[in-house]
Amino acid sequence: MDDSRIAPNPAPTPSRPEQGIGLVLAGGGAKGGYQIGVWRTLREMGIDRLVTGVAGASVGAINAALFAWSAYDAAEQAWRAAEESDFLAPLPGSELAPRISSALQSGASRLAQAVRERFDSAADKDAAGQPISEPGSEEPAPEPWIIDGEEVDEQTALQVAAVLNRSISYSAALVTNVASALGKASPQADVRYKHKLLQGLYSPVKLRAMMERALPERSPRPVQAFASVYDTVDEKALYLPIPDDDKERVIEVALASACMPGIYGPMRLDGRICCDGGVGDNRPIQALYERGWRRFIVVYLDRASSDETRANLEHDRSAYPDAVLVPVVPGDAFNDSFVGGTMNVSPKANASRIAQGYEESARQFSVLRLFPELGLG
Repeated sequence: MDDSRIAPNPAPTPSRPEQGIGLVLAGGGAKGGYQIGVWRTLREMGIDRLVTGVAGASVGAINAALFAWSAYDAAEQAWRAAEESDFLAPLPGSELAPRISSALQSGASRLAQAVRERFDSAADKDAAGQPISEPGSEEPAPEPWIIDGEEVDEQTALQVAAVLNRSISYSAALVTNVASALGKASPQADVRYKHKLLQGLYSPVKLRAMMERALPERSPRPVQAFASVYDTVDEKALYLPIPDDDKERVIEVALASACMPGIYGPMRLDGRICCDGGVGDNRPIQALYERGWRRFIVVYLDRASSDETRANLEHDRSAYPDAVLVPVVPGDAFNDSFVGGTMNVSPKANASRIAQGYEESARQFSVLRLFPELGLG
């Protein structure tokens, strides 16, 4: 290990949490492996000991939970071993999920075609693939609206479906083609689409198992931690605490934050119907800021040269003018596309992101005197 990367005299742990550093981890699906590399840098330099609060959205919430519970070795091992099936475990009976998973390898246009074909073939079929009605037969009773295993009224279901539909983070090509497909689809196909949004295409069961393996039984070093989730009924961002003494609750909160619309169905949590935290706040600085933190390291998951990153950086600096924000932003070699980045889970891709996160953050933090406001110099 390069000794130049270690803080020679790391500052003592602050007497109050808000006097320390707040670590903010953005959402971005499989791109989250980059944050594991940044975490390695923080550990090697002793900076992780100055982090007293962490907040994350979506995959950033999963990583935030692992950070708060000091599970670095297990987190890196899990990320390096992760396969597509660990993130994308098809729901039982979902005939669309395997086709989308396969189509991801061919790019957005093929993915859009798979979805369009599915709607064409499902226009006159129910959830089991059976004909909705035969000529001269009675109209069947409508399917109940189900969210996370419980029935809801139609008004709530349609509201949540509308929120999810607006929030789908697929590529522009896919959104355009799905919208086109729905525009010419039958009313039955439109209803099936809404049911599918509420059900999701994949199950987070393997993500849950990964977190159960990676987390210790309790946090050895309590760090205040939060996950952003989106309340689909009240349509607002929420910042839920990630506890340091309840492993099952940690997993529930992290997974609720990671329910990507169109991929996973929404989750019920604390009487709310929640989806991906990135819908409301993908960089939850606010979760720590409103509790007193004013010094932040923010790990983004889009390339520094992208228009989106520039806009996000400008927004965050203007939204928190009295705060110190040190952004860690991937370089141009980073693949931040939906197909090649967000949904590309494989040991090779994960290892590449971890290495890039480590190398780029190590260079950034190697000259500690550049960050006196963080207490690193």
